[in-house]
Amino acid sequence: DDDRTPRALECLHTFCTECLGPLAAQQNGTRIICPTCRTPTTVPDGDVTKLLCNFALKDAALVFAATAPTYVGTAGVDVCEVCEEGVVTTRCVECGDCLCGRCTIIHRKQRFSRGHVVQPI
Repeated sequence: DDDRTPRALECLHTFCTECLGPLAAQQNGTRIICPTCRTPTTVPDGDVTKLLCNFALKDAALVFAATAPTYVGTAGVDVCEVCEEGVVTTRCVECGDCLCGRCTIIHRKQRFSRGHVVQPI
């Protein structure tokens, strides 16, 4: 099982399998005290991989990873896909373009993309 698999506690807070291991070890592997709300969760058979997987979060992480900026310039930073000069600060949800600050402003003003949702990265 992947150490980064998101696992839901009984309180519905979610943490990766890797982070839950040490939390369970603090309680002899039998339960986890949620670091967010302090609610205890029983660990089935002392195995954190048997806690329920938060599939919604797992799927969202996969989508994010698949659509994350991939255009990297020579300096090793994400470079704007439009001007190929500026450092990426946003991504247009509709177009999928990763934009620098200057191109984000222009993208939000152009008639064809004025209504697009542009999110910070």
